[in-house]
Amino acid sequence: MKKLHLQPERYNLVPIFNGLTMEEIQEILAITGEVTHEAGDRITEENDLGDEFYIILEGRVEIRKRIAANEEETIAILEAGSVFGESCIMDHRNRSSSAVAMARTVLSTIRKVDFEAYMKAGKLSAYKVLENFLRIVSDRLRKMNDLVSRMLLMEEECDEVTKVLPAETRALRRQILNEARGRG
Repeated sequence: MKKLHLQPERYNLVPIFNGLTMEEIQEILAITGEVTHEAGDRITEENDLGDEFYIILEGRVEIRKRIAANEEETIAILEAGSVFGESCIMDHRNRSSSAVAMARTVLSTIRKVDFEAYMKAGKLSAYKVLENFLRIVSDRLRKMNDLVSRMLLMEEECDEVTKVLPAETRALRRQILNEARGRG
C-alpha cells in the first residue's frame, strides 16, 4: 500500500464520512492509505482473507460473484464515494465477492488492524463511521430484499402460467430458470 498525500477535502462527499468534521476526517486519514488500479486490475478475490476495506475516490469498480467454477456474474457496479470490502472487517470472514477496476480507479484503503485500533481508542469519529457503515449495509440489505421479493413474485407468476402449458414447455421453463440461477 503506497502512502500518498491525502487531501481531506476529497473525503467530505464520501457517504461513509457523513457527519464528520474536517478534523475528524483528518484523524481517519492518519490510518488511511491510497492505491491506484488500472482498468481490468483485480482488487480483491472472492474467498481471500480480507484485511482492509476500500473507498472509491475516482473510477468505477465491478463487484463479481462466482456462480460456477470459471464463471462470475456482476452483482454491482460501484462509483466514486462507494465503499466495499467492509464485510470482512466487520464479521472476520473471507471475502464474499471479487472486485475489479472498470477504469483507472483511485482507492482509499483502511486496514482492519488500524480500524480496530482506532475503534478501541474511543474516537467519536470511529463511531460516526460505524453508524454510516450500518446505514450503507442496511440500504444494501433493503435493496436485496426488494430484489428477492420481485424474483419470487416472478417465479410465482411463471408457475401459474406453466400450470396450463404442456409438460414439454414446463420442462423447458425449468431448464431456463435453472440456467438463470446458475444451476444449469
